[in-house]
Amino acid sequence: MKLRKQFTIWGILLYTTVFITLILLYEYNKWVFLTGEILLFVSLILFVSIYKKLVRPVDAIGSALSLLRERNFNTRLVPVGQSDIDNLIEVYNKMTEQLRIERIKQRESNYLLDKLIDVGPSGIIIFDFDNKIVKLNRKAVTFIGSTSENECLGKTLDSFNNKISNSLYELNDEESKIITTEGARRYKIYRSGFMDNGFQRPFITIEELTSELINAERKSYEKVIRMMSHEVNNSVCAVNSIVDSAINFNRDINNPMVDDICSALEISKERNNNLARFMKNFANIVKIPTPTITEVNIKYLVTKTSNLMVPLANEHNINITTNLPEHNLYIKADTTQLEQVIINSIKNSIEAIEADGDIDITLTDKGITISDNGCGINDNIKSKLFTPFFSTKTNGQGVGLTLIREILSNHHMDFSLSTDEDHITKFVIHFNNSNR
Repeated sequence: MKLRKQFTIWGILLYTTVFITLILLYEYNKWVFLTGEILLFVSLILFVSIYKKLVRPVDAIGSALSLLRERNFNTRLVPVGQSDIDNLIEVYNKMTEQLRIERIKQRESNYLLDKLIDVGPSGIIIFDFDNKIVKLNRKAVTFIGSTSENECLGKTLDSFNNKISNSLYELNDEESKIITTEGARRYKIYRSGFMDNGFQRPFITIEELTSELINAERKSYEKVIRMMSHEVNNSVCAVNSIVDSAINFNRDINNPMVDDICSALEISKERNNNLARFMKNFANIVKIPTPTITEVNIKYLVTKTSNLMVPLANEHNINITTNLPEHNLYIKADTTQLEQVIINSIKNSIEAIEADGDIDITLTDKGITISDNGCGINDNIKSKLFTPFFSTKTNGQGVGLTLIREILSNHHMDFSLSTDEDHITKFVIHFNNSNR
């Protein structure tokens, strides 16, 4: 029972007893009754005063406890007029004011942190103790192939079937990896944890390294190619000059073996020229100019380019089919460079089929898809696609896909190359808002 109720009951019982006693004394002595009534009235006033002095501090303490229980730090207590209690109330008010300020600072810091995480370039995923997603930012939603945050909450990573989510699911604690998707995009993934209520909770960060790694690769091979090209071209020119002189000299003299000697020298000269062309292919990657962006009728460009490749396809009994929209479609791009990308892609499809097959070219508002039923892409080489100078062909130089990667990256176009379950290989170029 609360103190206030106890005090009230005790007062009622006491004064009721005294009042009944005074009524009984009235019959014996009226003056005693009157004196008792006066004293009773005075004591009642004193009782009420003492009651207020006792109960108000108790109420203040009760209110303070109730506010603390509710974590309400915005309400201040009013002094009750008693120095000891007022000192306690003053300490309470200062304490709650400090807690209120600290809570505001914490909320502002958390809000800023949430904003930075949400708009940051890295994907962040936080899990509960059962490895189910409880929080993630917008970048992470995109990386794991979902459409919204709410769609991801409460799920485990193995619920999303794509290259990044599968790699994240297989990641161990305190492990870091660099993975490559079906296009040329590369990501650094890292798994760690933090303490929450005495338990370890895991989180994962996903950072795209595509542009940084491509720039680092480009700087490395540009330097090597320039040095090699310089040395080879100088050597080829000098050697060819000597070979020409030797050919002319042998033709001027009466030598019965002149035809054999000149034939050997001509072969040497041709081999030198092949070496020069070999180096020129590498040098072309270094010399890719900045795109000259104009408005391009991509429907016309696809039609023209596919028609250009038809004779080569016919030589291998390969049929090229185009699926184009009825209306003209315009994008912003470099016509010559984009044409080179389409030519290289169709040529790759022809080489993958070798003979007797089909190539399908589909154009939509979202991009271009070039499909073929060739040999497909082995799982072991998926991560190496678009790596500079990597090739699956016996005499390949690995220049074609590198050239495609450089051109499309300069156009800020996403792309991918993969083989589906039906053994159809698709090279997809995605248009984005900057291309329209």
